[in-house]
Amino acid sequence: MRIILGCIVPLIAIFLVWSIGSPPPKAVFWDTASANVTGYSEEALETGFGMADFTYPEATTAAGEVYRIQIEAPHDGDAVKAAWPVGSAVELRLKPSGSKAFAADDPRLKLWTAVVVTGGAIVILGFFIASFFSETGGTRLFLAGVGTCFIVLPLILLRFMWGFGDPPPTSLFWPNEEVEAVSNEITSSPWAGGRLAYTAHIVVERADGAEVPLNTRGSANRVAEKFSPGSRHSVKRAPDGELYERSFKFPFLIAIFMSVIGPLAMCAGLWVIVRSVRPAS
Repeated sequence: MRIILGCIVPLIAIFLVWSIGSPPPKAVFWDTASANVTGYSEEALETGFGMADFTYPEATTAAGEVYRIQIEAPHDGDAVKAAWPVGSAVELRLKPSGSKAFAADDPRLKLWTAVVVTGGAIVILGFFIASFFSETGGTRLFLAGVGTCFIVLPLILLRFMWGFGDPPPTSLFWPNEEVEAVSNEITSSPWAGGRLAYTAHIVVERADGAEVPLNTRGSANRVAEKFSPGSRHSVKRAPDGELYERSFKFPFLIAIFMSVIGPLAMCAGLWVIVRSVRPAS
């Protein structure tokens, strides 16, 4: 049991956290290459709600190799072609096997969980090795494992809770900005099973006169009605300058709750680890 919990489980955890994801965290170690978008590939896939057409940009490297770029939202062909026009340059992370690649700056590439779990696994592996040199090594390994879990899990949850969503709960602290709605067009795009997805496209005017899109959530009709032309609103400005509809939703409460409970759990975990390394009295 000591070998399973102290060695095999941590090694499996390290392997899984670096291998799961699209792209997986291990993509940070893949080869990169500069390429240009040269076309698109389309395929029909079963989504669980019916068949849907997916469009992926294809890019060709200087060596003449063609890669299909795995993107986050391939279901809207027109949007894909607008975001990835033919001839545009892109930096790719090349998947070791096959002809698929990811954009080097793909925002889905997250390292936090992989790094935190790896750090926790290394701590447990260290106690596993040390357990063979002490009569109470097995007990200390168990305590260290419990303490490490109490530290690792809150760190992962805190990062997830405050970073999840668009906008994430951190938008609570973004600066406010007064804008005036200019237009509120509703468009439709095909989705699985022949259905249509409706989206409200809101354009607002900033204080300097610049007209920019506003990111919104919810029913297209509700959003369009709320942001009728001429109406004024207080919105949130993201660090990259994008504007978001101001809102306070349930995820904010969860993130705040976790910010209170998380540090307490980590302190408890640290105390358990310290107790495990102290010599028995």
